[in-house]
Parts: sequence; structure tokens; C-alpha cells
Amino acid sequence: MFAASSFSVITKNALNLVENVSNQDIINSIAKHGNLSFLILALLTAPFFEELIFRWFIFEKLKPTGSRLIPFAVASIAFAMAHVAAGGLTDLSSWITYLPMSI
Repeated sequence: MFAASSFSVITKNALNLVENVSNQDIINSIAKHGNLSFLILALLTAPFFEELIFRWFIFEKLKPTGSRLIPFAVASIAFAMAHVAAGGLTDLSSWITYLPMSI
């Protein structure tokens, strides 16, 4: 995670890209105005279901293709796409943040 984070920061700085933190903004808004129990539930259950869907379900369904690279690539891109979608799928800064993290 440290390497992925460092890569994304260095790459975005080199490309002069502005940080898009819409996902973090949503969490901050819930923490400030929402229900604390909802925030805790969201922060605990979201990662579990992300791993279940993207790392287990997609990977296991595509594994019979005979290649481990295809399921890995599809699961990683799907994970990144789910997080990038909040800022728009054309947001290069978000792709640089989430794709290395998903890999």
C-alpha cells in the first residue's frame, strides 16, 4: 500500500494533476453530519464486501479461463473503476490513485 500510494503521489505531482478526493469527502461529510454508527458500519463492511466481490467472486468466476493474469486484471480494474466512478471515469488523478492500490 505504501508503494502504491507513493507511486500515485509521485506520478500525480509529475503530471501536475489535482488530487480528487470525492470518496474521502463523502466519508468526512458522514462523520460530520451523519450517524456515527452508520459511519463505523460503512467503514467496516465496505472493505469486507469489496474483497468478497472483487477479489473472491470475480477472480474465482474467471479463474477457469486457465490464466491467473486475466482474472487478476479484471478484478483490479473493476475495483479501481468502482472507486473512480465517484469522480467520473475520465478522472486520470483517481485512476492513478486507485489502480495501483487495487493491484
